[in-house]
Amino acid sequence: MSSDAVACLFHSHAICQMKSEWRDDFESLLAELGRRRRLMHISLEWLGD
Repeated sequence: MSSDAVACLFHSHAICQMKSEWRDDFESLLAELGRRRRLMHISLEWLGD
């Protein structure tokens, strides 16, 4: 993928399967990636009440 292309990450009902600390790590990883390149993050999740 070229460095000027927009990366797109889509997930559905995946984050709710993770432990809370894994979710935090995932969000940190996405934030770091977003600082280095253009990123679209599309998430279809439900974490409960």
